[in-house]
Amino acid sequence: MTAHLNRELKEARRRVNPKRVYWIIKLNKPRLAKSGYEKKHLNHTGNVITLKLDTRWWSDGFEIRWWNREVVQVVFSLDCYDREAISWSATTGGISSEIVQDLLT
Repeated sequence: MTAHLNRELKEARRRVNPKRVYWIIKLNKPRLAKSGYEKKHLNHTGNVITLKLDTRWWSDGFEIRWWNREVVQVVFSLDCYDREAISWSATTGGISSEIVQDLLT
């Protein structure tokens, strides 16, 4: 916006400070015009559902930090049909790609 204003004011040999432009924009809180693209069809409720057993799985991981500064990392996979845990693995040595591959097979 500052560059555009400075181009317009070039003939008058004047310049606008970028900080002032930012301050004016911040005070006025302008709203962008809607592009016509609505995200209503992209809303996701967070539920992943399948109609058959063993057709879709998901996996995740987390770590537990103990009071003595040890860290246990856990990875698991779930079936999206009935939310049953298919497999899990826990380690203190870090999660490698082999552990995840074993988990998914």
